[in-house]
Amino acid sequence: MRMTRSAPALMAGLLLAAPVCAVDGAAKKVVDGLVQELLTEVKANRNLYENNDAALFRLIRRRILPAVDTATLSRLVLGKHWKGLADAQRRSFTAAMESLLIRSYGKSLTLLTEVDRIRVREPKKAGGGKYLLVASDVTFEANEPPLHINYMMHDRNGRWQVFDLVIDGLSLVKQFRRSFDREIREDGFDSLLRRLNGAS
Repeated sequence: MRMTRSAPALMAGLLLAAPVCAVDGAAKKVVDGLVQELLTEVKANRNLYENNDAALFRLIRRRILPAVDTATLSRLVLGKHWKGLADAQRRSFTAAMESLLIRSYGKSLTLLTEVDRIRVREPKKAGGGKYLLVASDVTFEANEPPLHINYMMHDRNGRWQVFDLVIDGLSLVKQFRRSFDREIREDGFDSLLRRLNGAS
């Protein structure tokens, strides 16, 4: 069965063209190493992860979240609303976003059992050189068209981390931003945070 194109955390779970300097190869290694490890792990323990949410969520927290810059992702999701928040509100929203990603999309990680191969391409500079785009192509055992996933990454204190995923042209950050912006304008930030925490 083809994985849905609305399941961005699957590769979250995996975590302007210009010449790339040698150090940028580290970003590719982060993505390549993570997706290959997850592919092997999930296929080897399919029954466990399909029937034990706790084990699946532990895997995500242990192996995927460290490769994601959830603070930057959260700031980009809130956009203009971020500036008006107190530090405590920002921390609460970032924690809520982590839980949302795990809760909403964690089960889609088991769809890795249907993947035949993941090819991670060489990084390209993007955003005027401010970050890297690491593209990947996911092919399936059922011979279906490949899924194209771009990992937007930057160097945070010497560690390459993902701050957005673009799946077949759809940005995870932009999708959340559109939804949350409307909710904040209509009901306020505190209402959004209560809803996110209430769903935990």
